[in-house]
Amino acid sequence: MEKATEPGKNEKEALLREVQRLLDSGIYGAVTRTKTIAVVGNGGAGGNILQRLHRMGIKSMKNIETIAINSDERVLDLLKDVDKRVLIGKNLYEHPEGAHGRTDLARKMIDAARESLEVLINPYPVLVLIGALGGGTGSELMVEMSKMGVEKGKLVIALPIMPFSAETGRRALAKRVMKRLESSGAIIAPLDNDMLMKDERIRKLSMAEAFETLDRIIFRKIREVQD
Repeated sequence: MEKATEPGKNEKEALLREVQRLLDSGIYGAVTRTKTIAVVGNGGAGGNILQRLHRMGIKSMKNIETIAINSDERVLDLLKDVDKRVLIGKNLYEHPEGAHGRTDLARKMIDAARESLEVLINPYPVLVLIGALGGGTGSELMVEMSKMGVEKGKLVIALPIMPFSAETGRRALAKRVMKRLESSGAIIAPLDNDMLMKDERIRKLSMAEAFETLDRIIFRKIREVQD
């Protein structure tokens, strides 16, 4: 089972080489040693993963601060362990209840919160973005936060999660979003639910156990960046 939790060797090495190259280039300035990395959970799935990463011990890593961004006030309030919780859409709706899969509505809420989001990421030279593609808020936040970070000179590492092929509509939307994400200038290390389930040992697990495997992969990717 331990083997199944490891990211592909080539993918891991490529990610580490690119991160090291960018840091060595000096274009991101001197990385201080105090909370330099913001791990950002985008949308409902991203926030839930962030909460589970806290239970796995993400705060035992040095120089990490966690941020959850969502347009659903009720869901965001459940993330008790996250360092910062950011609600978007508050200036448009009294009690935002999410984008309900609508990318146009998500973009509207992100645009209204853009100035606040730019201020939010200012202190961090490195951003690690987590979110599932194929929905509304998470998809749009992954793209816009990546673009925003790159434009502000941040080192941005995006970990987008692709839905299962059986989720036909979400998968089609996720592919379109991925193309936009790839043009953002961020380092992209995608996580595909289909690829995860190709492992026979993982297929024998419950769905909760399979997603725990995905959480462990994300945890290790963050540790690779942090180290």
